[in-house]
Amino acid sequence: MLNFCCSQLSTWFSAAGKKGFSAVPKKYEDNSYTVFLQGRNQDIELKEGRLTVLQQAISYCPFCGSELNTVMNQNIDKIEYYAVQNKDLVL
Repeated sequence: MLNFCCSQLSTWFSAAGKKGFSAVPKKYEDNSYTVFLQGRNQDIELKEGRLTVLQQAISYCPFCGSELNTVMNQNIDKIEYYAVQNKDLVL
């Protein structure tokens, strides 16, 4: 189970690639992570029309203000899972 700081952030991690906002972690070669806030105008599976994606690196939870490095360190296995699963979503 994830020990996220709040349920909204947990929902965003599970919403990666879906229409609306999501949180997507990226793993770097030095085993560090960055969390990106993404917004999409359509699900990744939809192959019609124009896909618009916005992406911004974030360091703090946009809902409660918790530092994301602390949240990730408490959930390293699950963050790794999301980073691998969603690696093609990061721009």
